[in-house]
Amino acid sequence: MVSRPLTLSAQLTLTLGAGLLAVGLIIGVAVHQGISRMLDSAIHDKAQSLARQLSIVVTDALLIYDYGTLERYAEGLVGTPSLEYLELRDSRGELLARAGQPRARSSADVVRIHQPIEAATSVLGEIILEYDRSDIPRQLERLALMLTAALFLIMGMLFWLLKRAMHHRVVRPIQALAESYNPLRQNCCPEDHDLPEELAQLSITFFGLCQEIQEHMAARDHAQKTAASALERLLHEQRLATLGQMAAGLAHALNTPLGNILGYAQMAGQETDDRTRQRLAVIEDQARLCDGIVRNLLTAARPPAPQLTTVELPALVAATVELTEPVLRNDGLEGVETRFDDPCRIEGDPAGVEQILFNLMTNATEAGASKLIITGEEHRDRVELAVADDGPGIPEDLRERLFEPFVTSKAPGRGTGLGLHLSRTLAREMGGDLTIADSSSRGTRLVVTLRAATGEDS
Repeated sequence: MVSRPLTLSAQLTLTLGAGLLAVGLIIGVAVHQGISRMLDSAIHDKAQSLARQLSIVVTDALLIYDYGTLERYAEGLVGTPSLEYLELRDSRGELLARAGQPRARSSADVVRIHQPIEAATSVLGEIILEYDRSDIPRQLERLALMLTAALFLIMGMLFWLLKRAMHHRVVRPIQALAESYNPLRQNCCPEDHDLPEELAQLSITFFGLCQEIQEHMAARDHAQKTAASALERLLHEQRLATLGQMAAGLAHALNTPLGNILGYAQMAGQETDDRTRQRLAVIEDQARLCDGIVRNLLTAARPPAPQLTTVELPALVAATVELTEPVLRNDGLEGVETRFDDPCRIEGDPAGVEQILFNLMTNATEAGASKLIITGEEHRDRVELAVADDGPGIPEDLRERLFEPFVTSKAPGRGTGLGLHLSRTLAREMGGDLTIADSSSRGTRLVVTLRAATGEDS
C-alpha cells in the first residue's frame, strides 16, 4: 500500500507541536526538580528548627541532671508528624533519653539532624533527630502525574489552535492564491487580499508566472494559427496551380476547334438565308461564350485583366436567361422572373457577368430551387444585381467559407467548389463584389455589386 505524504499544514503543525511538547517536558522536569528540592529543604529546615528549640529547652534539665524530664520531652515530641526517632546524649556520648525506633533505611528516605546542646561555651550533649521523607516521592509522583496531565491538555489545546491557525492563516490563503491565478482565464489577477508579507511576495511571484504562461500560450496559439493558415493557403495554391495548368492546356486545346467553329459559322452566315443566319449567329455567340468561359477558368490561378465596357444589364441578363433556362428546366427550374431599374447600365466584362449569372442560377437550381427572381437596382455609382431563390438555404457551417476554393455542399462528383470562388473573383476584378445578402430555410439571396456606367458606350 502506497503511503500518502503528509500535507504542508500537517508537517508544520507536527513540527511545531513536537517543539512545544519538548519545551513542555523540559519545563515539567525543571518544575519537578525544583519542587523536590523545595520539599526536601522544607523538611530539613523543620527538623533543624525543632532540634534547636529542643536543645534550648533541655539545657536546664541537663544542668540539674533531671533525666526524667528529658524522657518526657522525648516521648512527647515523637508524636510529631514525620518525626520517627529522637535521641538525647550527654557530652560523653551516654544515652540520656530515647523515643521511637531508628530504622535501617537509606539516607534518601530519612532526614538525620545532629544538633549540639550548648551552655555558654560548653557542649553539654547532642540531640539526634530522624525525620521520615518517604512520603515526598509519593507526593512528587502525584504532582508529576497532575503536571503531565495538565501538560498534555495544554499541548493538545495548543496543537489544535496551531493547526487551525496554520489552516486559516497559511494554507487557505495559499490555496486562494493558487486558485485565483489561473492562466486560462482572461484576467488572472485576483482580488486584493490582506496578506502577510511572505504571502504577498508569493502573490507577486504567482502573478508574474501567470503572465508569462499567458504570453507563451498566446504566442503558441498565434504560431499554430499562422501555421494552419499558411498550410491551408499552400494547399489552395497547389490545387489552384494544378487547376491553372489544366486550364491552360484545356484553353490551348479548345482554342483551335473554337476558332474553326467561329470561322465556319461566319462563312456560312454569308451564304445562307436570314433565318439560318440568325441560328448561325447564336452558334457564333455561344462559341465566343465558350471561349470566354475557358479564359475565365484561368482566373483561379492567374486572373487576367478584365475587358471593361458599358453593358446594358437588362439585355445581357435576358439573353443569358434565355439560353440557360431551357437547360436548367431539366433540373427542376419552373421559371425565372426579372426586374430592373431603368436604364441599369454597368461598367463590366460581358463574359464575366454572364459567367457569374450562369454560376448563380446553376447553383440555385442544383440546390433545389424551383423559382428564381433576378433584380437590378441602381444606387448612385453602384448597381446591385441580385439572384433570389426559394431553395433550402445555405448551411450555417458553410456560409463563412462559401467563397473559398473547393468548398461545396454538393455530393462528390457534382461540383468542384470553384463556381462561387470564380464568380467573386470575376466580380472583384470588375471593381465590385459578390456577397450573401440573406439565407434561410425559405431561400437565399446573393447580390453582385457592380460599378454603374458613367458615360455612353464608346
